[in-house]
Amino acid sequence: MKPLRLSLISLVAPLLLGCSTSTGTYALDLNASEYINTIEVSDISQFKICVFNDLHISTLTNLDNEFVYYEKCLSSDGDLPSLLVLDGDVFMDSNKTVVDRFFSWLDAKDLPFAYVYGNHDLQGLYSNDYINQRIQQCENSLLIDPQNDNVFGDSNYVVNISEGGVTKWQLYFFDSNTYYGLHYDVIHDDQIAWYEKEVTAAPNIPSLTFMHIPTEEFAEAYDELGHRVTSGEITTPGAPGEGSVWYMGESISWGYKETNLYETMQQYGQNKAIIVAHDHVNLTDWYYDKDGGSTDNAIQLIYGLKTGRGIYHDTRIMGASFYTLSDTGDFDIKWMNVPYEGDPFAITNDYIVNLGEGALV
Repeated sequence: MKPLRLSLISLVAPLLLGCSTSTGTYALDLNASEYINTIEVSDISQFKICVFNDLHISTLTNLDNEFVYYEKCLSSDGDLPSLLVLDGDVFMDSNKTVVDRFFSWLDAKDLPFAYVYGNHDLQGLYSNDYINQRIQQCENSLLIDPQNDNVFGDSNYVVNISEGGVTKWQLYFFDSNTYYGLHYDVIHDDQIAWYEKEVTAAPNIPSLTFMHIPTEEFAEAYDELGHRVTSGEITTPGAPGEGSVWYMGESISWGYKETNLYETMQQYGQNKAIIVAHDHVNLTDWYYDKDGGSTDNAIQLIYGLKTGRGIYHDTRIMGASFYTLSDTGDFDIKWMNVPYEGDPFAITNDYIVNLGEGALV
């Protein structure tokens, strides 16, 4: 990981060199544009993102079998997606040969992909920069990780989705880092400053955010909307979290301290959802409005489906998550349960609620 470097410069205009957060001023070395890749599309309403969570590929993984499963996941919602997001913990206790095989398979799909680091990816028989080196060799990678910047982490970047030369959506990717002592790490203050710099350079554009480790707001939303309730659906008009649905198979493992990332995103009002992985048997779509205002300002807090059988899992909620963008600033979610044997099927709200009631085994 690149070191965190606090700026001693406090009198420079934030839009020129950096941004201010509640904890200090950060002089960010690079322009906002240097973190952006662009995908040009002919119809934004046809842009579909597939997300894989927590593959946990190791030296013990039978990749021949898993490649068949990953192919099944990619096509489980019909046509191949426009973009694949690998939302962290692709690897755990792996080695160079396994990493090479995976990226060779992936790049041969001729499918753009975005990589996000999880807390386990760097735990392997390779140097900390090996995955980055290997990704840079892939023709279809969208990862940007400038080695001469001063933003903590290795996967902080933006993908613009453009139609007719006009940016219609932005996808933000954050490195939620690894560990802080015995606890999980968080998004650092300079990363939040980086987000502010990016979002102020592209005002009024809706966005989605992908990271591995959830923020503290996931725990807050569970307390407010469904604490001690395994699963549920809130549809009462005007109720807090109206439209929320969830299944909780384990506790929420967020970082070691609270941050201002959510508050910053809500302040700018462009981010529609924070999409995470990390906790393998949680599945949520919570509408959470931390500032207590209109639900129009809510940010969806989404645990997507775990992909594959790497370490612990629940086959009832395992597969691939799909997000389809629209031209109106909204997006649709489709969760596809993908068994190793048998046909994939869409997970409905009723299915999720019944999981908590023990109706499904």
